Amino acid sequence: MSFIDAFSHRIRSVFRAGDAARERDAEFAFHESLAARDLTPAHGAGARDAARREFGNATYLKEEVRWMGAMRWIDALSQDLRYGLRTLVRTPLFSVVALLSIGLGIGANTAVFGMIYKVMLARLPVPHSQELVMLSLQDVRFGSYFSWEQYQAISRAVGPNVTAFGTTSADSVEIDGTRLTIDAVDLVDGGFYSVLGIAPAAGRLLTMADNEQGAPVLVTSYGFATRHFGSAQAALGRTIRIGTTPFSIVGVTQREYEGLVLVQPAEVIVPQRSALLFQPAQGSRDVPFFILARTRSENSPEAAAILAAYRQCCEAGGLWSPSSGDPRGHRAVLVNIGHGISAGKADVRGFLSGALFALMGGVVVLLLITCTNVGNLLLARAMTRTREFAIRLSLGASRARIIRQLLVESSLLASLGAIVGIVAAVWGTAILARNLPDGIAPISRLVVVRPDTSILLFTVAVAGACVLLFGAFPAIQATRLDLTAQLHGTAASSLARKRLNRSVVALQVALALVLASASGLLVVTLRNLKSGLASLDPARLLVVELDIRGTPHANAHMEPLYDQLMPQFRRIPGVRSVVGTTVVPALFGGGAASVVDVPGFESAPDDEMLVGETQVMPGYFGAMQIGLRGRDFSVQDARGGEPVAIISQTMATQLYAGRDPIGERFRWRRSDGPPTSFYRIVGVAEDVKYFDLRAAPPRMAYFPWAQAADLDQLLGGRPLFAIRTIIPAAHVVSAAREIIDAELPGVRIRRDQSLSAAAALVLGREQALATLALVFGAIAIALAAIGLYGVVSFHVSTRRREIGVRIALGADRGRVVRLILRQSFVVILVGAVLGVPLSLIAGRALGALLYGIAPWHPLPVLGALVVLLAVGTLAAVVPSRSAARVDPLIAMRAD
Repeated sequence: MSFIDAFSHRIRSVFRAGDAARERDAEFAFHESLAARDLTPAHGAGARDAARREFGNATYLKEEVRWMGAMRWIDALSQDLRYGLRTLVRTPLFSVVALLSIGLGIGANTAVFGMIYKVMLARLPVPHSQELVMLSLQDVRFGSYFSWEQYQAISRAVGPNVTAFGTTSADSVEIDGTRLTIDAVDLVDGGFYSVLGIAPAAGRLLTMADNEQGAPVLVTSYGFATRHFGSAQAALGRTIRIGTTPFSIVGVTQREYEGLVLVQPAEVIVPQRSALLFQPAQGSRDVPFFILARTRSENSPEAAAILAAYRQCCEAGGLWSPSSGDPRGHRAVLVNIGHGISAGKADVRGFLSGALFALMGGVVVLLLITCTNVGNLLLARAMTRTREFAIRLSLGASRARIIRQLLVESSLLASLGAIVGIVAAVWGTAILARNLPDGIAPISRLVVVRPDTSILLFTVAVAGACVLLFGAFPAIQATRLDLTAQLHGTAASSLARKRLNRSVVALQVALALVLASASGLLVVTLRNLKSGLASLDPARLLVVELDIRGTPHANAHMEPLYDQLMPQFRRIPGVRSVVGTTVVPALFGGGAASVVDVPGFESAPDDEMLVGETQVMPGYFGAMQIGLRGRDFSVQDARGGEPVAIISQTMATQLYAGRDPIGERFRWRRSDGPPTSFYRIVGVAEDVKYFDLRAAPPRMAYFPWAQAADLDQLLGGRPLFAIRTIIPAAHVVSAAREIIDAELPGVRIRRDQSLSAAAALVLGREQALATLALVFGAIAIALAAIGLYGVVSFHVSTRRREIGVRIALGADRGRVVRLILRQSFVVILVGAVLGVPLSLIAGRALGALLYGIAPWHPLPVLGALVVLLAVGTLAAVVPSRSAARVDPLIAMRAD
């Protein structure tokens, strides 16, 4: 028989076992008939029986032939799988608990890895994404943005290999009269899609001709088209009204492409010049653009040409808009964006990396708890099967064969758990994406896990690690047997194995303490950050921000607009006061200025004396509930009067240490202007955090609204109102919207929410991190409790005779309960001794995410320990009460 014939026969004997068995039966019957024919002269009618005796045991021979012809390891594996499945079916409670535990651990790891993969590792779904680069300036805040004129200058010098895109606002976006909630519209040049190499899912993509003509056409994303029109093909030719201009859909991008910026999906894309159709007053003049290109390497001629064009533009001058600053003297670099753009305001990687890696550490600990829990369950179950293993070993089975059988059962559990975990990750992240805090809601598409090759490979690797963690050790321990004692039924439960069970539970308690204390640190951090705004009563402060750019009101002065709206707002029932402002705590902090002259104060040579400089209306401090010493601004503080200012307590302490600043004077200047005249200080306000809730209170200088010479420029077409209410601010939002729609039709409302809701935008990451940490901590404590309950229950079942003897000799039932509980407390305390130093290490690892609490603070650890003791006590009470109800006669008769 050739090798190919032999191999095909082996494959057929495994996957078509019935056919192979019938062939063996037919072949054996044929040889038996031949032997009977030869033996007929000597034995007559008994020839067939003589042939059977000559052949020997037919069943044994057939089995030997089957083993010779089959691929033994596949056959053995199939047998082990069938036996493992039957074992799981026979113990449904154990199987359900183990599968849920494994699925929970694997699912949490898969979900968090999926987020890390999308944010940190996934490449853009475009051809040769490693060649995509972005022009950026070093040491310049938001240095990746350029003006359209800057892009045109570089494009003319380099050629069609360079492209650009940016985003702009629109008054409204409507489909068939229904207004959509789209914050921004993407603007691209005509060569954008050709440079990226993206193919359309339907129709065509934008071209050079579309941009040159400023045509009213647009492209949508695949997800946008399917959500609003049912399919990509059905979207073609439909109309989307942007502002007052109808745009025709000419194409839909491919399904995989969702945009270059991680935090900002590209849903509606129009040619750059077409922005003039819905923003005639602004167009794309002040829109910041990313400048992109394709280069074969950092040292390629294309890269050198782009950087040379940038230098030429710098030397020519006159191309750099005031909003982006003068970049001369700053080194330009090309940044690879093969993994997507994360820069400037869109730096989602920098924003989320610490939180994601903290979550990854948490779910790894959770997986360890899961594995120890399941491993303990497997070890306990294996100890109840020692007589079965002893019989199999005595009948000739090798120890390696039984270990392999147990590992196959563990692998089966891990495989089914991985399936449960993937389903849990997909469902769980979908639910999480719908319930993200407002502050990180834009990243919801990065949170949802969709199984792909990388995520599936990660899940398989985690499942394999689980088999090694919870399967190998119980299998080895379970096969260390005294065959004689087991077969005679005289083997006692091993004290070493009991100690091993308890040690594993103690490890679970230690790991649960780590997760619970870490969640406590993060919850306290969130509370501390929120407490920075508590004095402002943020739930009763409504923040309203409008956007009048691109509307008929854009060229009007701001003050008449405030005079028009503020009396209307004051008439809303429940409103106490209304002021106009350029700053709101936690959201907007005003411009940066430098104090250049404070009589009697000498600054350090390296201190620029930066302060936050802002203009507010009279009544601002009362509306914000900011404490004020001295006087507030009044209507007499008008242009032409003495320049006055109110400074923050931090500025007063640092610049006027040891003396009262009220009545003193100081000068200041902006970065692009000369020093102002002297301002007299008329009040000192309490410190409030404007820029960063984690940072120390900034130095702030407040100036009267009426004395601002450039108020329109400071507001930038975005009027801002602070409305103090005597009822929850959310109850007056609808009334404020009606007033705005009636007084200023067509004006876009950028924000209308309470300060507490707006602060959630700033604290979204912390809120999500604290919530997930609490969930993981609760799961860890629950798993530790399950592990403790299982071990105590198992030990009670193995000590029934001992407990029966104790009761028969006079021990009362309360003493039995205390005995079991005392042993459980010992396990918890051992876990606490192990967990406290690990918790301190975990706290130090979380240091960058904490605020207002030291990583080694004992309160979270003590709180977690109290919870563990309480839950552990409850987990031990049920089996201990069961032990106390043991009937001595039944217990001793059973043995």
